Amino acid sequence: MGNKELGRLKDILQTLGYLRLYLRYIKNTNKKDSLKNIRDYFNNNIFISIIDYKEKIYDKLFLNSNDFKKYMKNHPEKVASKREYKSSPYRILLRGVYYS
Repeated sequence: MGNKELGRLKDILQTLGYLRLYLRYIKNTNKKDSLKNIRDYFNNNIFISIIDYKEKIYDKLFLNSNDFKKYMKNHPEKVASKREYKSSPYRILLRGVYYS
């Protein structure tokens, strides 16, 4: 399961154009290419609405949570249901979006 999931997450990064950056991150930080580290990379560096990803609107990828939260606040129709996507292949892209 681990290698299959790792490959699937790398496919998402490839689709977004960020696989090379992830591999460079792994090399520069002397980390192992593992499921834990790729999940950490997603959680810290990749912010895109699941709906935008599914609709192939990749230019709405944000590299920080503040810009992503502003975007989501201005586009509430892009907020995905956690219940709907919790067990989907896109679950890595789920983010809690809290407005201040």
